[in-house]
Amino acid sequence: MMKILSKTIFFILFFSMSFSFNQNPVDYNITFEKDTLVAGSFIDINIDIDVEKGFYVYSADSLSLFPTRLEWTDSSYFSVFYPVIQPKPKTKTDLSTNTDIFYHEGYTQLEQRAKLNQNIKLGEHNLSGEFIYQVCNDKMCIPKWENFNKKVYIQSNLDSSIVEFNNLTTNEPNKHNRDQSIISKFMLAFFAGLIAILTPCVFPMIPMTVAFFAKSSNDNYRDSIKAGIIYGLSIIIIFTVIGVLFSAVFGVADLANELATSATANIIFAFIFLVFAISFFGYFEITIPNKLLNRINKKADAGGLLGIFFMALTLVLVSFSCTAPIVGTVMIDAVSGNIVQPIIVMLGFSIAFAIPFSLFAIFPGWLERLPKSGGWLNSVKIVLGFLELALCIKFLSMPDQAYHWGLLDRHVFLIIWISIFGAMGFYLLGFIKFKNDSKVMSFGYLRITFIIITFTFCGYMFSGLIGGNVSALSGIIPPPKYTYTSGNCKDIKPKYSNKLHIPHNIDGYFSYEQALDCAEQLDKPIFIDFTGHACFNCRRMEENVWIDEKVKTMLNDLYIVVALYVDDRTLLNQEEIYVSSFDGRLKKTLGKKNYDLQITEFGSNAQPFYVLLDYADKETLVEPKAYDTNIDNFIEFLELGINEFNKKRNLN
Repeated sequence: MMKILSKTIFFILFFSMSFSFNQNPVDYNITFEKDTLVAGSFIDINIDIDVEKGFYVYSADSLSLFPTRLEWTDSSYFSVFYPVIQPKPKTKTDLSTNTDIFYHEGYTQLEQRAKLNQNIKLGEHNLSGEFIYQVCNDKMCIPKWENFNKKVYIQSNLDSSIVEFNNLTTNEPNKHNRDQSIISKFMLAFFAGLIAILTPCVFPMIPMTVAFFAKSSNDNYRDSIKAGIIYGLSIIIIFTVIGVLFSAVFGVADLANELATSATANIIFAFIFLVFAISFFGYFEITIPNKLLNRINKKADAGGLLGIFFMALTLVLVSFSCTAPIVGTVMIDAVSGNIVQPIIVMLGFSIAFAIPFSLFAIFPGWLERLPKSGGWLNSVKIVLGFLELALCIKFLSMPDQAYHWGLLDRHVFLIIWISIFGAMGFYLLGFIKFKNDSKVMSFGYLRITFIIITFTFCGYMFSGLIGGNVSALSGIIPPPKYTYTSGNCKDIKPKYSNKLHIPHNIDGYFSYEQALDCAEQLDKPIFIDFTGHACFNCRRMEENVWIDEKVKTMLNDLYIVVALYVDDRTLLNQEEIYVSSFDGRLKKTLGKKNYDLQITEFGSNAQPFYVLLDYADKETLVEPKAYDTNIDNFIEFLELGINEFNKKRNLN
């Protein structure tokens, strides 16, 4: 009897308190951005919530006990759901459970992005589901499951983001920039291929090549030329296939940009270079299993075109312990480029690598003119080991700048590099010895030249250590530290100025919104610098163009400068996180936000990229400018921008 009475009292209290909620203290409205949607495209769902005073609803955080959310009757309409974007929720501690509660009061707007299924049936559809939330006051909470239904029309069309992305490739300044980058990487790879010939794993293979073709020769000069060309082409094809495979894995532009400053990726790359360096120093060798080599070698002995191809494959595999570190170096460098670059890099390397072998296959008599193998080959390998060690430090400096660790600043970096190249110089002098080294009996002209170059380079870096200009190393070593960057408007303190700096102590901002506000106050145009910590050409521009006194004066006096780092890893505040309208992805870091702005507003994805903007209509004043180290051209660019800005003001 007592149990029945207690239950009755509980339900009476529950329903009386529920009735005190004034039916429902929450008004809400669920809307779609568009009523006509494209199959495979993104859909933005807005939830406007208005809560009566004295009540609150739980936030959309998964940490909430009863998160506010949408549940769909048929989720197969969608292929992806993105996290709900919401204002920063308030928090308080629930004394009964001793847990934190995340909640919203008053008016709140939630936004969720979803991607429609590509294979959705075209035509009219009713998208229905439940809006689930919990409304509370200081006495109790009531959960709600309320049905909603939205009528939409699905049509077939190309996703507009694909069109936007294709438009990026037609940007002429960026195209010129990419072309220059590809040519420079091709030449670097070509030079690396020539160096690989002089390593102790490759150089002794030249007599073996001559012996192979001499054995299969039938004294027909035309056949010798044909065999030599096929041999060279086989080497090029094998290496280029490696480049194609590498592109398939790492060639996606967004992934490349991510890898350029990713802490994990760069630490892995640095470790790879360290392993390569130790290998070159002779402590172990990176080799292909003998069983595989023997099988391929047998096929090479078969002769004919197939035999020539397998002889080329044997050469590539046998020389792997020396070529792998060199190939790895140029390939990892190519990761920061586009999908074409790894292929171009391997093409350049393989052409340089194949030319000598093809020539010796055609002209075996040249063998007598070659220097004999000896200790000098091991010296080449050791020098390459020092270079790999220097590259290890370079790759560690990339995430150090992007994440602001402060471990490898300019001075520390230069001290380490001076130590590495100083040790290389003393090695060439014979004071330092490694495994497999022979005693240096004499100094040839080439060795003396390398000793002079090495110690001159150390002296050059030392001048940078004491404050000298080392512009030749711009983009390779970390940028110099500048004093605190102050804003142009006294009442607008630059965000992120404790982490980021504008070169040469130029005043400015690191937030696009702050730059707009300040430009409006002072009635000045905006100079947008889309830059990056891992951007080589950005540092070249800053240390060769921005350093000019007239350029600095114009930027300081005539413009509001805003430096937007596209690869910075600083986390945005909760209320600043959003889903991009371009790629439908959540933007959580300052770099991703700036990169998204550059693509969506200015149709560019390369750095450096300079935009002169009118704050009033957010229109560009002149054609944006990319990498160009001609100071006069840059001054003309700034002058055209200010003239156009003044013209617009006079018309108004």
